[in-house]
Amino acid sequence: MINPEPSRSFYAQASVVHVEVDTAEGAPGNGVLRVAVRDDGAGGAEFTGGTGLVGLKDRVEALGGTIVVESARGKGTALRAMLPITASSSNPSRVIPADERAA
Repeated sequence: MINPEPSRSFYAQASVVHVEVDTAEGAPGNGVLRVAVRDDGAGGAEFTGGTGLVGLKDRVEALGGTIVVESARGKGTALRAMLPITASSSNPSRVIPADERAA
């Protein structure tokens, strides 16, 4: 599981949190899961200092993904992660495209 455990400090002083999740096609049989989270909180989040972002970064990278955090103090925080989706994945869970779910 990639999601960090919810904590009261995760959205420090935020009144609004936006979450976007989608997929993009890659090479045949492969794709990318894209996750974006942004808030209007206090900002200042970074991958150091015991914020929990280090563990999240480790998990994303262990799956071959990338993660970026932009978080200027007083400007909120934006987090973007991209994770590969492969047809040959040994992970039993997979993202099911909307057209397959409708069938």
